[in-house]
Amino acid sequence: MPPEAVAALRTLDPADPDDSDLEPLARIVGDARVVCLGEGAHLAHEFLLARDRMTRFLVQRLGFGALVLESGYAEGLTLDRWVAGGPGDLTELGVHAVGHGLGDNEPTRTQLAWLRGRSGVRVAGMDLPGSGTDPGPAVRECLDRAPPQPGDGELRALATLGDREPTCPRSRALRRFRALVPAERDRLVAGIRALPVRAAGDPVALRCARGAGLVIDWLTGGPVIAPGSNPRDELMADTVLGLLDELGPQARVVVAAHDGHVQRLPVFGAPSLGTLLAPRLGGDLVVVGTTFAGGQVIELRGDPDEQLVPQDAVVVPAPRAAPGSLDHVLDGFGPLHLTDLRRLPPGTTDGATTKAFQHLTVPTEAAAFDAVLHVRTVSPEPGAADRLRAEVAHSRP
Repeated sequence: MPPEAVAALRTLDPADPDDSDLEPLARIVGDARVVCLGEGAHLAHEFLLARDRMTRFLVQRLGFGALVLESGYAEGLTLDRWVAGGPGDLTELGVHAVGHGLGDNEPTRTQLAWLRGRSGVRVAGMDLPGSGTDPGPAVRECLDRAPPQPGDGELRALATLGDREPTCPRSRALRRFRALVPAERDRLVAGIRALPVRAAGDPVALRCARGAGLVIDWLTGGPVIAPGSNPRDELMADTVLGLLDELGPQARVVVAAHDGHVQRLPVFGAPSLGTLLAPRLGGDLVVVGTTFAGGQVIELRGDPDEQLVPQDAVVVPAPRAAPGSLDHVLDGFGPLHLTDLRRLPPGTTDGATTKAFQHLTVPTEAAAFDAVLHVRTVSPEPGAADRLRAEVAHSRP
């Protein structure tokens, strides 16, 4: 018999009106102001549904008022305006206002449409603009708020490295940056480096400036992630904390991102979003991760010659829940459940030293999460791999 800390779930369907099986989530969350909802695999259909269903519960039953996505902060400003009732086409927003190709799917559109119908609920991004390689969205938002200066028009044009059509900007943005003549590249880099001073006094513009600056760091020197250093997650953590300050002391926020970001332990020695938030928030932070025992996931394969460029998207078997993994321990409690790891009997997770992340099995421990949603079998969101593959192919020269 599963321990008392294990609560079987009846469904993942966010449209099901009976959410009584999620009552244990209220006990897990308690009075926390920030709840991180992780997903062990991006674009897994079951995790997209679970994110929507748990977010609805947190909004309706516990008064949470904002959803923060693993997407560009600058693009999130556009998304927030739409959720608040502003103009825009939801399909286009899913493509352009949600980074990394994570918004072009029906579950995400359904969640955003539901949030639009909830008065006063906010949506935000927290990540680098342009899926990490196009500073354009952040530069445009920053310049819209900063006092104008000569050359702003050229800076806007130079900074728009990605596409505004429905394609993945990453490889095209990097190639366009490298194709700039040295004088243009110098003007772009200098213009973006000067944005923080111009944005002083405006928290929104300053976050946009910082995001654009990190993209330039990545384009000129490559990702700088090392033990003790993770600029991307540092940006995300600072953004979440800044949003809390802006929303006020009673604000409660849902943060949705990959398990590798939200977990409380470092990832390959680098600080994660969760490790950075934990000392600042203390008991105001709850981290809900995910595990799975099999199925299929999407693997985005990188170009061996370009660290930032995806080369292909393929559907591959999900890692099996082998002994020694947290997935294996939790799969023993049933096919679909929410488990409060803090209330498990002592020793239950001893020996669990790995966990499935997308198509990989990586080192981690149960201490990385406060609770875990377990789904026995995951599947790719229908059509997502084909869309990513088409975007990558379109971006090639």
